[in-house]
Amino acid sequence: MGRVSRDLVLRYTSTGEPVINVGMAITRRTMKSGQREERTAFVDVAFFGEKAELLVGRLRKCDLFYCVGEIDQIDRITNEGTDRERKERKTTVIGVSFQLLPNGPRGGKHDPAPIPE
Repeated sequence: MGRVSRDLVLRYTSTGEPVINVGMAITRRTMKSGQREERTAFVDVAFFGEKAELLVGRLRKCDLFYCVGEIDQIDRITNEGTDRERKERKTTVIGVSFQLLPNGPRGGKHDPAPIPE
């Protein structure tokens, strides 16, 4: 669960499947030596198909958003054919389900959307 960190853009894969990447800012708050400490992680979650189409019209930057996903890793080559060519592993989160949440003072109000199966 976190806040959406940027506006959504609906794109399409080479096979024509809709896809969006939801940028999320996830803040963890802890107490350390009597001091409140916050750490924020930024994560992209990719949603495909009907879920992507549902989200693009209903989710905006700063909205509170809950989702469940699966971690996926792909190997890829960057700067191919140059002296800076290197192999890297990219970690991606593939969205499985989600819930839109009321946003409080940071954003507008949403009626919670059902979690797609």
